[in-house]
Formats: sequence, C-alpha cells, structure tokens
Amino acid sequence: MLRPPTPENEQARLEALRRYAVLDTAPEEPFDRLTRLASSILGTPIALISLIDESRQWFKSAVGLDMTSTPRDLAFCAHAILSDEVLVVPDATADERFVDNPLVTGAPGIRFYAAAPLTTPDGHRLGTLCVIDREERQAGLTPFQQQQLRDLAALVVDQLELRRRIEELKESEQRYRLLFRNNPQPMWVYDRETLAFLDVNAASESMYGYSRDEFLASTILDIRPPEEADHVREMAQRAPEGMARTGPWRHLRKDGTVLFVRISSYPTLFEGRRARLVLAHDISAEKQLEEQLVQAQKMEAIGQLAGGVAHDFNNLLTVINGYAQLLVSRLHEADPLRVDAGHILQAGERAASLTQQLLAFSRRQVLQPRPLDVGAVIDNLRPMLRRLLRDDIEVRTSLPAALPPVMVDPGQLEQVLLNLAINGSDAMPGGGALSVEASEALVDEEAGERHGVAAGLYVTVSVSDSGIGMDEETRGRIFEPFFTTKAKGRGSGLGLPVVYGIIKQSGGNIVVQTTPGGGSTFTVYLPLAHAPAHAEAAAPAADVSGLRGHETVLVVEDHEALRRLAADVLRAHGYHVLVADRGTDAIALVESRGGGVDLLLTDVIMPRMSGRDVATALQQRVPDIAVLFMSGYTETTIVQDGALESGLHFLAKPFTPAELLARVRDVLAARAALGVQMSSTEPVDSHPTAAAGPRRVVVADDEPGLRLLLVATLRGAGYEVLQATNGLEALRLCEKGRVDLLLTDLVMPDHEGLETIRRMRQQCPDIPVVAMSGAFDGGFLEVARAMGAAAVIQKPFTPDQVVQVVGRALDERPATP
Repeated sequence: MLRPPTPENEQARLEALRRYAVLDTAPEEPFDRLTRLASSILGTPIALISLIDESRQWFKSAVGLDMTSTPRDLAFCAHAILSDEVLVVPDATADERFVDNPLVTGAPGIRFYAAAPLTTPDGHRLGTLCVIDREERQAGLTPFQQQQLRDLAALVVDQLELRRRIEELKESEQRYRLLFRNNPQPMWVYDRETLAFLDVNAASESMYGYSRDEFLASTILDIRPPEEADHVREMAQRAPEGMARTGPWRHLRKDGTVLFVRISSYPTLFEGRRARLVLAHDISAEKQLEEQLVQAQKMEAIGQLAGGVAHDFNNLLTVINGYAQLLVSRLHEADPLRVDAGHILQAGERAASLTQQLLAFSRRQVLQPRPLDVGAVIDNLRPMLRRLLRDDIEVRTSLPAALPPVMVDPGQLEQVLLNLAINGSDAMPGGGALSVEASEALVDEEAGERHGVAAGLYVTVSVSDSGIGMDEETRGRIFEPFFTTKAKGRGSGLGLPVVYGIIKQSGGNIVVQTTPGGGSTFTVYLPLAHAPAHAEAAAPAADVSGLRGHETVLVVEDHEALRRLAADVLRAHGYHVLVADRGTDAIALVESRGGGVDLLLTDVIMPRMSGRDVATALQQRVPDIAVLFMSGYTETTIVQDGALESGLHFLAKPFTPAELLARVRDVLAARAALGVQMSSTEPVDSHPTAAAGPRRVVVADDEPGLRLLLVATLRGAGYEVLQATNGLEALRLCEKGRVDLLLTDLVMPDHEGLETIRRMRQQCPDIPVVAMSGAFDGGFLEVARAMGAAAVIQKPFTPDQVVQVVGRALDERPATP
C-alpha cells in the first residue's frame, strides 16, 4: 500500500478546513441529500462526503456505510485531493496504491471508487464527494458521469460556504447582542430619513424608561424637548459620513425628567436602510457637578467683592458710629442736635448690620465657635420665633432627648435659624406651618457627595415650610446676595446668602429640597465638636461708667479717622494714649520710651507690617504687654479658617466706643490677673517735649486776616500760638525755642513756604510742618508733601478742618530719641 503524499499547500489547506468549522459536527440534511443524490445518479451503494484533516478522513455524510472516519493513511480521499481532476479507480485490487489497503482487503471491501475534490473558492481541496461499489467497474465513469460528480461536489462546497456564512452570522449576532443588546452603555440605531428608532438596547430602555416596543414605535424627536425638534432635524441632515461626537444635549425620560447626554454616532446600514448607530453617555451627574462648581466660583467671586467692600466700610462705619455716639452722649437731652445725631447713629448702625451680613455671606467675618447644644439653642429661640412670626404661622419643633455638641458660633447659629424661619414665613403669605427639627445623622460617602459634605457624623437642623415652594431656576439663585423674589422694598436679598456664608464658614453645608406648590425644606449639616457643650451665660448690659482706666495704650491703625476715634475714646476715659499709623513707627515709639506700654491695640491688616508682626516685635521688647487685635476681615494671620486662634484677643469692626472700652478693660483685667503691674500711673504724652504745658504752634502767613483767624482758632483749641509773616521769621522762631509744629502758607514774599519746608527738614527735622495753599488749585500741596510736609490743607478751609489736621499731625509726630 502506498502512503498518499502530502499536498504542497497542506498548512493553508488545513487552516481553510478549520475556518469552515464542520469537523465532528452532527449530520445535516442538506449534506445527506447530496450524498443520496450522488448514490442514486451514479448507481453505487455507497456515497460519502469525506474531509481530510491531519490524521484522518472524517465523513460529514455517509450513505451505505456505517463508519464516521478512517485513518488518513488508508483514505482513498487523501489521494483524490492531490488533483482537481476526478479520481476513478475501476478495481482497487488491481491498483498498486490500494491492493493491500485494509479497506479493500477487509470491510467495507472497496473495489470501485470515484471521487471529485471539494475545492473552495480560494482553491483549497478540503476533501471529496465520492461514490463506492463493492464490485469492480472496468468501464469506470463516462465523461458525463464525471461531470455530474463534479457538479454534485460543487453543490457540497456551496453548502459548506452557506453553512460557514450562517455560522458567521450567528457569531455576528452573538457579538451584536454582546456589544449592542447587552452593552451597559445606552445605544440605539435610527433611520436617517425618517428618524425612526430601528433598534435599541436594554440600557436605553433602562435609562429612558421606555420599553423596546415603545421605542420602535417612535422617533428620536420623542426623546428631545419639543422646542429642539427643528434643530434635531437639521443636525440629522448634516450628520457627517464618519464618526461624530456632539453634545451635551437635553434628552427627556418617559416621566419627563431631563437628562444631559453626550452623543457618539456612526453611519451604518441596518436591514438595507441608511442609519446611524448612536451611543449615549449620560453626563447629568457631571453637569450637576459642573453647575455646582460654577455656582461655587460665582459665589466665591461675589463673596470676595462683598467681603472687601464690607471690610472698607467697617473702618468708615466705626468712625461714623463712634463719633455719633460720642456726640449723642455729650449733647443735652433737650438739645435739638441730639435728635439729629441720633438719626445719624441709627443709620450708621443699620449700615453696620448690612456690612456684617455681607461679611457673613462672604465667609470673612470672625467666628468664635465653641461646643454647643443645638437643641438648647432651638429651645431658647422658640418664644422669639412665635413673637417674630405672624399669628397665622404655626411653629412646630421636634428635638430628640439629646444631641451631640457641634462646633459653631452660638450667635451665628441663632442668625441662621432666624433667617430660615423668616424666609419660611415669607413663603406662606396665607399662613401655614413652620417646622424646625434637629437630629443626628450618619452620612456615607454617596450621601456626602450628594449633599456636599465629607462622610461622617453630623447634627442636622431642618427648617420646613408649607409654602409656595420654588422652581429650579429660583432654587439655583437663592444664595446669591441681593437676589429676592419679594416685592421691591420688602427684602434685601441677604437673608439666605448670610445663612449660606455662616454654614460654609462653620465647616458645614446647607441643602434645599423644594417643589412649586409643595413647600421647601432647608437642611443644615453641622460638624460635631470634640468637647462637651457649656451653658450660655447671659451677657451683662453695657455700662461704660466702670470702664475707665489709667494704663498706657498704644493704638496702631493705618486708617486715620479710626485711629483718631480710638485715641479720643480712650483718652476721654482716663487712658494715656500713644498713636502710630504703621508698625515701624510703633516700634520706634516704644523703644524711645524704653517700654512703658500696657496694651497694644492694633489693626491686623496694615501696609508693610501686619498687626501680628507688630505684636511679635513689641512682645520681644515689652514681654508683659497685652495685645488686642481689631479687624473686620478674617483673611488675617490671627484667624484660621474663619475662627480666632486660641488665646488671642480680638475686637471686630465696626465697634462702638462702649465695645472698645469693654474689650480693652477685659484684656487689661486678664493681664492684671496674671500679676502684671501697670507700667505707669503718671500721664504720658504721645510726644514728650522739653517743658510741660500746652503744645506750641508757629503760624506763618503773610495775610494778616487769615493769620489772626488761625491764631484764634488754634488758641481756642488749647494750643499756644506764635506768629510769623514769612518763612524766615518762622524758621527763627522754630530754632530759638520749644516749638511742636509749624503751620505755613506756601506762597509768601521774601521766603516762600516750599523753601521753608526744605530748611525745616535740614535744621529742625523733629518739628512737623503742615502746609496750606490755594494757589493753582492746590497744585503746590503735593510738592510740599513730597518735600517732607507732615500734612497739607487746601484753601479755603474751615476752622474745624485746621484743628483736625494740626491735631492729627501732632498725634502722628515721629518719636524722638
């Protein structure tokens, strides 16, 4: 028996055979029909469809033979696949290739064999369609019969191709189901002409809430807002032939809720129709986070502006309110000016309240948090709420038996609750119920992300109303300052922004739930304290009569009017006051005195040297000095995250004279409790002179009438005054005797004022010069200041202005060693 040779392209042939995936598969009627037909046409008892792999011939179909395979070495088919021609063996017993083949000598006893190769479209011979007889046929097959066998073999190959394509389609369908139907990302196919849905996957059904049948009965217009229909049609017509990524778009769920979606689409053919395959990415959560970020940035920007404005106004209002209060206290009750001064004070206090609200919103007020029992605060506020709100508002509270303490400023928490209660009352014009509830809440990470707080334990305070509620547009703006839905003149638009600022600065958050017509619920999340709460002591009434003192206080403040107010108030109550407008001058003043200062009252934010730096420098020189910081702004070195550093004393601007005196007395009392003695009981002037007595001022002006007015004005203010008609006379007076200040005109004959200033700086550098002029619309005054004038005053001026400028220049006179 001759072993069949191996075809030259055997490896490629075997790979082609595997691609058909037909080996060892179950019988299939289309193949069996062809083998029966071959057996019938060619009149043989046996017909086979035989496929040759590496080691065997395997029968896909067999008629008249009860076998499934044979070894390849025995296979007649292994010889037949070596050629494209029909192999005909009339008598296997007479053919040396098969004479001793077991398939010839034994069962099935092959004598006649004829086979046509199964040649694929790409030229690979996978096997044969063969017919077998147990009797010899010396005549073999006629050419017509051979052609019939070839035609039947071609039909077998066609069936193999069909079977392969069906299997590929099944695999494609499986992949389609895996990649489309079972894809976790929403996908659909729509007709580019009609916009009708052609197919959708399960994820789309889940995201949009429609069933598959509902989708297939609708178009892509049905998941878009009606007002966008024309735009959707236009976009569909302009869709590119390649991949397109668009969005974000607004899509509608079946229940009407809005989704924000980004779309990726690609053109395709679907059942012969021009279509696009769409993948939808739900970015609603991202959009919400983006809107929150934009809102936070907007609120931060507005907050910075509001905080900066409020900070500047605090300085002005401290001066306005302070002097108004002093004026009221000095005027007799029957004096009609006292009423006017009272109106000024009331307006100033209202303005101060407004700046405090701006600072609260901007999170730039100074909080003094402490462990606090929220339930006790709500209990204490309950009577006030009932008095504050209208009679048609029912106030309900729900509090647990005990709550863990929270770390919050008690006054600010009361402000939050009052603002929320008033807001709820305004939302119920026809009356209703206002509920205040407190509870302990454990917030997990998911809820924390949703509510804008870190995971952990919180105390929550919810204020709910049964009022008109809000739409989404209104809800998105309620924390913006000056935004209000109330009628003009009925609201400032700062109530809820103040709540927002206080809660944020306290480390918590506020969440709003509302629906139009369904009321609103504001839920505040407050972080827990790590110490027990203490009962709130009632604040004593202010009484300035016991707030006098004799200690020495150094006032360091760059705001001129505020510095002067603080000094005036303290001097009026017995204190010895030194003043400086900057840190370096304050340090020089203390060094010139060799100490002798009991209290440093300093602004925190000043140019070149901060109040904290001034305090540090002075504490190195006077270790026992007490320090009281004042500011209206939390962006300072003594405030961390809006709260005062432990152990530091602070006075918030704007303050009243009574508040200033009380705070100064408290700080000095705390110092005395530590056993520190006051530095001096003798009066100490800010700028000691060679001899005691009233301060001496030289007035230099060539205009007699004006000079006499100045002399009378300054003498009336308690100064000793010397006169000069020109600059040379003024210089001689300053050089000859004790002089504390020179007040000089700039335009004079013989020796004009600018030359006088230059020589004063050379010969009498310790004597401050105040320049006055009306020439060239005061243009010389800036030159005078540049040449060393301590202050300038433009003509015309009032006597009060002269007294103020001279007093200020003397108060700010540089220290002399």
